[in-house]
Amino acid sequence: MQFGELNNLILFGGGQRLVNFLSVAKDFSAIVFSSPRFLQAPLDDEPCTVEEYFKKEGIAYLNITRIADVDIHAYVNNKTLGISFGAPWIFKQDFLDVFEGRIINGHGTRLPKNRGGASFSWQIMRQDRTGCHLFHLIDGGIDTGDIVAMRPYEFPMDCRTPKAYKDYHQQTELAFFEDVVLKLKQNFDFPLQKQDETVSTYYPRLSTERHGWIDWSWCAQDIERFICAFDEPFMGASTWLDGQRVFLKSVRVDLSEGAFHPFMSGLVYRVTPERIFVAANDASLTVESLTNGQGEDWKRHAKIGSRFVTSATMLDEARAFRAIYTPVGLKEAPHES
Repeated sequence: MQFGELNNLILFGGGQRLVNFLSVAKDFSAIVFSSPRFLQAPLDDEPCTVEEYFKKEGIAYLNITRIADVDIHAYVNNKTLGISFGAPWIFKQDFLDVFEGRIINGHGTRLPKNRGGASFSWQIMRQDRTGCHLFHLIDGGIDTGDIVAMRPYEFPMDCRTPKAYKDYHQQTELAFFEDVVLKLKQNFDFPLQKQDETVSTYYPRLSTERHGWIDWSWCAQDIERFICAFDEPFMGASTWLDGQRVFLKSVRVDLSEGAFHPFMSGLVYRVTPERIFVAANDASLTVESLTNGQGEDWKRHAKIGSRFVTSATMLDEARAFRAIYTPVGLKEAPHES
């Protein structure tokens, strides 16, 4: 597919990836359609918010809550390419038709696998180290359009948290962006690739606050993966300790203690200045970071003989909750059965 001669870009969304793409696409005129949630968020590589960065760099942008309120015809011509980076809106077909096929989405997984959101957290839970830089056409479905360009890779074994996955992805993505931008300038004929729906997977977005409750009935490895999935840049996975909600990060399985009885799971059996040792069903867990809801260090409150506990009610609510993010933030949806 050839996008034709292009002279301007409309970027939808926000975040570091969008900023990185703009850094290699300076030959194009560009405007960003963003939202309050994105604009108020801090950038990964800059000591400022997205909006502060746009103002500092003189990048044109619009702060939009409802995309339907925008007269998109005023911004699009036959030399315009639309590119989404996590856009918080659902583009309806009449909106897409204005671009006449020249609108694509930047995705961070090897589609059709891992459609949806919170991809890195779900991958950590599943021990999936498959990564991919990818652009696909936007066709009205959820990440279903034909693939325009992609570059697969593998995450290194030392990537254990969403931040580590994200950092590695963004470090290797810049060269991919440069290649795509060069090809766009050359009016390259991108070979389109249909997505195989028979192997597709979809996982919804996550909320650390609502989903990140630890089930102490799991085996040690499953608990470790789960906690890692809510580690940096998030608050951590949570549970209760003596009536206080606490958040765990920097956790590892320790096989040296042997197995524990299921009734012992969650018990603190050793405390050192560096870490807390916690029994799980089949092994031990070492915890290096324990904080309260304000991010204050809470390790001193973990005494030998105390126990981490998560009620069945909290676990059921976490599984039933569906996280939906609007342009302004998290919206609670009805519980699913």
